[in-house]
Amino acid sequence: MSNNARKLTSGHESRFILDGHVHLYPVFSMADVLTRASTNLRALGGGEDAEAVLLLTEGSGCSGFVQLFESRRFGEWIPAATAETTSLSFRRASENGTALWVMAGRQIISRENLEICALCCDPDLPDREIPAHELIKRIAGFNGVAALNWAPGKWFFRRGRVVRELIENEDPGELLISDTTLRPTLWPEPLLMREAKKRGFGVIGGSDPLPFSGEERLIGTYGFSLNGPLDPDRPARSLAALLRSDSVSISRCGRRSGALRFLKRQSKILRKRKQ
Repeated sequence: MSNNARKLTSGHESRFILDGHVHLYPVFSMADVLTRASTNLRALGGGEDAEAVLLLTEGSGCSGFVQLFESRRFGEWIPAATAETTSLSFRRASENGTALWVMAGRQIISRENLEICALCCDPDLPDREIPAHELIKRIAGFNGVAALNWAPGKWFFRRGRVVRELIENEDPGELLISDTTLRPTLWPEPLLMREAKKRGFGVIGGSDPLPFSGEERLIGTYGFSLNGPLDPDRPARSLAALLRSDSVSISRCGRRSGALRFLKRQSKILRKRKQ
């Protein structure tokens, strides 16, 4: 791959627009993913000045980032290597400079059946074996940032008590709370999410596309923004440092699914599970 990543001046503060929960499924066209993501994130950012970033949260058995890393081109999109194996930049063939950053990441299911996302790193950790509090520590050991993902029905009852324990006991510098388009617009912000914000935990947004054709159109429609410096040679490591910092302000932006779209998406999940 060529090395055409745009250089940022050391210490230069930039604005970032990020999708914090991105899956890459075999049913998606990677060229379409990159085009949709760039267009949608630019729309969220209000123009071309912001750095557009995808934070991958790939599940077990998924290898979309590897496909991106090993390929030379996706339609008009050309990848560029960095000095780390957990990040890539992309530009259009007709343009100069970076148009989109992509950071490796994993979604891991804890022993309690909670979704813990490992951002800006690529840990090889098994599903349903490691308690949530231990997963958070292990992700930090990979220089990544853990994000506890909200999902319909997964923050109630026994799992809800585990979420509360994490909010009461974990360091906000090592754990984020992740909101996604799977919380429909009519669903108010969950009580535990509000409590986490009061305790200093950052709340990020992400599209969380499902493994169905057409879901790639959602990538970049819901996310978050922050300001800070980025090392273009090691963007995943430096972005992880920004996400851990208590001096960085995180603001969600974009739109989650409306009630009708939410029901359609959930019905697809239920049909798939019955197959």
